[in-house]
Amino acid sequence: MAYQIGRTTPIIEDLELIDQDGRVCETLHVEIDADRMAQEFNRRYNDIIRAELELKRLRASDLQRAGKTDIAAPETQGSPIDAALRAYGNASAALCGLVFGEEGAQRLLTFYENRYTELLTEVLPFITQVVAPRIRQATADKQRRLAHQYKLGRAAETGLFKRRPGR
Repeated sequence: MAYQIGRTTPIIEDLELIDQDGRVCETLHVEIDADRMAQEFNRRYNDIIRAELELKRLRASDLQRAGKTDIAAPETQGSPIDAALRAYGNASAALCGLVFGEEGAQRLLTFYENRYTELLTEVLPFITQVVAPRIRQATADKQRRLAHQYKLGRAAETGLFKRRPGR
């Protein structure tokens, strides 16, 4: 009997873009390649979290200085908040580019008519509730398979981890 190896089944999720009348305008097929995406996904997602925290910190300090209790955005042109908003937008665009590909991200921008806030409000839950768990699951499954295949006990049986005399 021959030793058999195989490829893992690709993970594909569909994201349907629905218009104001509730009709499906377009369906994006999102291929989740955990091997390719895992590390970069985490880095880009963490960039969004950092940018969001910075925005909250800046808005809170602006409100305290102004003595305001509402969260109406102050004039932001050229301010640190403007820079933080740009960082948030760039981080979000980078994550969308990774998840949907550049073409898919462009299709989303077209569908949302370049309304970034609406796009992110709708798309980030898909990323956090569907894509991220599938990446984590695929990565965990691969780690379990590798651990099973390359058990320390098996390596010890082959003599790879024998102690040398005098050590």
